[in-house]
Amino acid sequence: MTYNLKVDEQFKSLTPPLSAKDYKRLEKNITKRGCREPLCVWNNTILDGHNRYEICTRLRIPFSIAYIFLKTREEAVSWICANQLEHRDLSREFWRYLIGKRYEAEKRIKKRTETADSIRERLGNEYRVSLASVGRYACYARSLDLLSKIEPGLAPKILSGDIYIPHDDIVTLAQFRLEDIKSVMPQLYDSPQAALFLLTYCHEMNPKRKMAGKPADPIVAIKETPAYDPDAIAQSLTFTVPSWVSSIERTATETDYAAISLSVRLSLKKALQTLTDTAQTMLDILEETACE
Repeated sequence: MTYNLKVDEQFKSLTPPLSAKDYKRLEKNITKRGCREPLCVWNNTILDGHNRYEICTRLRIPFSIAYIFLKTREEAVSWICANQLEHRDLSREFWRYLIGKRYEAEKRIKKRTETADSIRERLGNEYRVSLASVGRYACYARSLDLLSKIEPGLAPKILSGDIYIPHDDIVTLAQFRLEDIKSVMPQLYDSPQAALFLLTYCHEMNPKRKMAGKPADPIVAIKETPAYDPDAIAQSLTFTVPSWVSSIERTATETDYAAISLSVRLSLKKALQTLTDTAQTMLDILEETACE
């Protein structure tokens, strides 16, 4: 039997995506043996089995469902997180994220019957981490969700390990204003350290520009902003250059030069010439001052 089920994008985002190889293996297995494991469903919405549903509906292969009886959306989020946390192939980042999301959901579910401390202690015992770690993971999850509102494709890359940004750096990044984070998003993909350094440096140079501070949690220790030093400007450039190099190399290999317009070609040529001249000027200054 087949069913017309709903796919909730938030619920789906709590399930680690399969690699192309694993997806193909799953498809081959279902085609050969059928869909032997039921899809878990709440209110006609998939909680577990998104890949199986896509394969079965596309290939018209029958599947069964198991109804999960829950009262609220928060309970659904908690159920998905708990279910996924039973898998052993989660990345460390996804594991932390799911614990944080489950804690946030259960705070809302049990706000009248259980304290936040007791929830952290219970989840800490279940996943063998400290009470403080559960709180840190919740702050990490909130921070990552906030960054995802600016750049939806960022969280999946971080959670899958394609981009590595340390836990504390994610939390620190999310403390800045949204418009400031947007301004360094290209560098964040190529050189996360450079992006964070630039944000921190700009904040130091303009102390009146307050940080947003939205994801902060009283039990979480956010690392302090480093003090200003005379090397800061030169060091920020050092961290930024690799992202320029990466962007240029990516453009060089991925661009169809025969298809781009003349105006874009001329603009790019002018920008690269300016970059070349400016870099040469900097090299000359460094050479001259080295002799002083």
